[in-house]
This record gives sequence, C-alpha cells and structure tokens, in this order.
Amino acid sequence: MSASGDKFDWYQSDRDVTINYLRKNLKPADVRVDFDNQSAALFLVTPAGDELLKRFHLSHPIIPEKSSFRVSSMKIEVCVRKQTEIRWTQLEDVSTTDSVSKVAHSYPSSSKVAHDWNKLEKEAAELEDDGDPLNKLFQSIYRDASDETRRAMIKSFVSYCF
Repeated sequence: MSASGDKFDWYQSDRDVTINYLRKNLKPADVRVDFDNQSAALFLVTPAGDELLKRFHLSHPIIPEKSSFRVSSMKIEVCVRKQTEIRWTQLEDVSTTDSVSKVAHSYPSSSKVAHDWNKLEKEAAELEDDGDPLNKLFQSIYRDASDETRRAMIKSFVSYCF
C-alpha cells in the first residue's frame, strides 16, 4: 500500500537534505529506508499492522552510502547527502536544471559588494603551490645573514607574534 497522503516537510544545508516524514508511534524495528542514486524509499509497518511504502524521487543525485535515517516518536528523519553542493528548489521530480541555484551563504553581510570567495581560495592555493614571494624574500635574507642579524630577526618575529 502506498503512503501518498501522509505529511512530510524538508529542509536543506549545503551538504544535506533532511526529510521529516510525519508519522506517530513508529518503532525503529518497523521502519526501513532504502537509498538509491536519486531516491529514498521508506518501508513502514504501522501499529495497526499495515505495510506502507513512500518513495521520494529526488530532484538531484545523492550519495546513498552517506545517507541515513532516524526514527522518533513523532517522525522519521531521513538525511540524504547531496552529490553536489547546490541549492535544491524542489525536493522531487525536477527533470530540468533550471531549478538549480548556487548555494547562498546563510550568514548575514552588510557588504554591498559580492565577493567571490572561491576565487580567493584558488589564489591562496596557488600561492601555497608557488610559494609566497615575501616569504621567499625573508628566507633568503635569513639564510644569507650573520648570526647577529638572525637573532634580531627572531626577536622581531617573536615580539610581533606574542
């Protein structure tokens, strides 16, 4: 028997989508959830002995191995891990990519200018790979310096950091 008339809600974070399937008085032993690449199927046995199936055909692919569920007295909480960190506009049956939008950060900002933090992260990674030019300069000065100059550099660094 299908459980199509039951209530559920859902919300999402950058990495996960959580589906709250609202059903009272279920025991963990009476619930099974199977995860597929783009679906989650809930198999339930109600206190009256009825067997129910609720299948969510998800709008985007998930990682079944990193998905899980938890049964409480009021609901079944199904947590699916997204394959890509995008904002889902609908939970189920979206065949086009029009509904996909980039993940917006949830923290408030008073900045009028939008910053591309991914670009900054790439630049930082390039600096790590190539080496920071300023750091290279200090390394060469320290390497070629006398003992007295080295002690002065260490003293300056320590007093700056602490």
